Amino acid sequence: GGAPHPVTVSTLAEAEAFADGGYTDITYAVGIARHKLPRVIALLRRGVTLRVLLDSTEQADFVAEASRREGISIPTQIEIDCDGHRGGLKADTPTLVDIARTLHAAGCLDGVLTHAGESYFAYSAEEQRLAAKNERDTAIAAAENLRAAGLPVTTVSVGSTPTAHAAEDLTGVTELRAGNYVFFDLVMA
Repeated sequence: GGAPHPVTVSTLAEAEAFADGGYTDITYAVGIARHKLPRVIALLRRGVTLRVLLDSTEQADFVAEASRREGISIPTQIEIDCDGHRGGLKADTPTLVDIARTLHAAGCLDGVLTHAGESYFAYSAEEQRLAAKNERDTAIAAAENLRAAGLPVTTVSVGSTPTAHAAEDLTGVTELRAGNYVFFDLVMA
């Protein structure tokens, strides 16, 4: 029974396939590009909560603009860099608040998201525990900086498979995403 659980995808084709399968809570965890917005908006119009991800002023501007033009809220998470591995903004950069304000003014701000990509190079249990703590602390710091600026932060999303196993304290985190986790495949072994 009940609706399927939330899912995270890395392509819009995956998002569309999950939507066709009845999933309505989807995070598209790759930085959004302007040309992909029509497909995002089409999914939102179908009643799917499709969250997009960004880490630049330019992206925030075109998402806010599209949201206003289309008269639909595009739920958006700001990517936070917790380890210099992939993308995102540092939790304490002033740009973070500027981007959040742009999104909030257009009704698009959903929260913050981080991915501890470096945790795949944490080989001991202690290194993994510290990676998980750092991931959480960084996400919480970003959320607190936004809240201190008077901005609402609904979602505080963290996740990588090594840290999902090693996390000891997820206070303040609303969501944990872990991909390989379900298979525990050779990457993890």
